[in-house]
Amino acid sequence: MPKAYVTNTDSDDISVVDLDLLKEVDRISIGGSPRGAVKFDSQKNFGYVSNCAGNTISVIDLNRDREVSKITVGLSPRGLAISADGKSAYVSNSGENTLSVVDLVARKEIAKIAMGENPRHMALLPRVNKLLVAQWGSDSVANIDIPTDADSLSPLRAVSVGGGSRPYSLTATQDGLRAYVANTQADYLSVLDVQRGSEVTRINIGFGGRAVVLSKDEKFAFASVENSNELVVINTISDSVVKRLEIGPSPRGIAMSHDLGILGGGTFTRSNSSFGDAARNSLALVDVKDPLNATVIGHVKVGLGPCSVSVLE
Repeated sequence: MPKAYVTNTDSDDISVVDLDLLKEVDRISIGGSPRGAVKFDSQKNFGYVSNCAGNTISVIDLNRDREVSKITVGLSPRGLAISADGKSAYVSNSGENTLSVVDLVARKEIAKIAMGENPRHMALLPRVNKLLVAQWGSDSVANIDIPTDADSLSPLRAVSVGGGSRPYSLTATQDGLRAYVANTQADYLSVLDVQRGSEVTRINIGFGGRAVVLSKDEKFAFASVENSNELVVINTISDSVVKRLEIGPSPRGIAMSHDLGILGGGTFTRSNSSFGDAARNSLALVDVKDPLNATVIGHVKVGLGPCSVSVLE
């Protein structure tokens, strides 16, 4: 049963949506104004999410869909990533410009490294042993090397994505060579060459990009654009927009069920939409099996302020 986990910032909980039944089946109370997507360990036993107002990350038992523990990290955590072996987490602390390293076995923070201003969401690239972190306040992406035999991190390098762009989140190809960055205060998606550590092109998607994911074959990217209420479909070969689709008010986080060919997007409700009240505080569901003919198939009501989405298959 593929499930979507929707982070509801304003109601302090996580909605669990059954993607076969297309309905919310559970609500996990965690408190602390959760931010960022729930991330899963490799065994799919536990999920982890940042609590921005609580300076913690919550540990969620995925078999019972219940919070079982909290781990104290830095000030105002916004996003996290789980190591490939499931033993470590990396947490961006936006309120103090640091990155926490967390031992998930002992469930405690074991180290911190200095970051650029206001770090947000991140992507772990296990094939090239790198961690990319969007540094919202520095208009850059941190490019960090992760040793294969230790939980410590090497000094970071910053890749500029344009003054005033405010990068928010990102994703990368499976080979770890190319990354796509959503910028909240620019009208373009940045494309990075990870190995060279540089921005190689920009794709005009409209002002207010929030999140980006890739199709299974990586021939298409999908980006949410908050200001226009849209999902934008991008051909990654030509780096061009091939479709725009209104999906609901102020979409932020998006995630893909590759098994079902469904993309889910959280509608944060800070602007109007032709979908009306049914789409507010919801998970917008989009059939993307044929990206060029992507279609909204419904909205599932969730908690308040759905900001991020992840899918467990």
